Amino acid sequence: MSTTVMHNQSAEDYHAAPGASASRLKQLKRSAAHMKYAMDNPQEPTQAMIIGSATHSAILEPDLFVKEWGRIPEGDGRSKAVKEAKAELIAQFGADQILKPDVYDNILAMRDSVLGNALALDLLDGADTETSHYWREGDVKCKARIDALPRESSYWGDCVVDIKTTASASPEEFRRSVYNFSYHLQAQHYLTAAERQRFIFIVVERDAPHCVALYELDGAALRLGREDREFLLGQWALCEAEEAAGGPDAWPGFPVEVQELSLPGWAYTQ
Repeated sequence: MSTTVMHNQSAEDYHAAPGASASRLKQLKRSAAHMKYAMDNPQEPTQAMIIGSATHSAILEPDLFVKEWGRIPEGDGRSKAVKEAKAELIAQFGADQILKPDVYDNILAMRDSVLGNALALDLLDGADTETSHYWREGDVKCKARIDALPRESSYWGDCVVDIKTTASASPEEFRRSVYNFSYHLQAQHYLTAAERQRFIFIVVERDAPHCVALYELDGAALRLGREDREFLLGQWALCEAEEAAGGPDAWPGFPVEVQELSLPGWAYTQ
């Protein structure tokens, strides 16, 4: 597989590039129509997305974080001093790159917790971070933006590393998150991009004391991710072929026929 790797591409340029990404494949699981709409109508960054980007930057690129993200001074936001300081920060960093003091400080606390974990630090030491990968599988253009790739010469040289923030980093809670948010699909997509074998999460809790846990997806989870991914890439290829042929419903939503619906299994055990 021929892959183009870009080390200094901005997140904005990556997200604007065409191709099947992990996030777009997750949307395709809902329906092709949902995925196509999201692709054609890029969402303005939500506050949660902005905080997520800042957290990744603080952990993975700490030197860059202080240059690209500003902290609004504490005090009454209606006061002249705070308003003037905020205006200066917007001019320096941009409106989406300044954070409330409690948010900024909380991000630094998460960063310190991750980098204070010896195993997480070993995984990230010398790793390539925020790399953009582009390749083709059959007729489908694919892309991925990977948090961290440890040095090939290190013990972790066959691993892909992903940072996740969460309410609870316990095994019971995080395995639910993996399934609910299709992280196993994302893992297989990234492993394919990097041509590596192991996928490790560094998970940090958003609230103090910002406990950190590290998890590696097992073979069964990766197989399920691979099966989901192969099916979705097949769906993507079919939709693109139908669109190229001028089909009127190339990116369909839900089936048009009446479908029989039963209650969830747990409803019958009450």
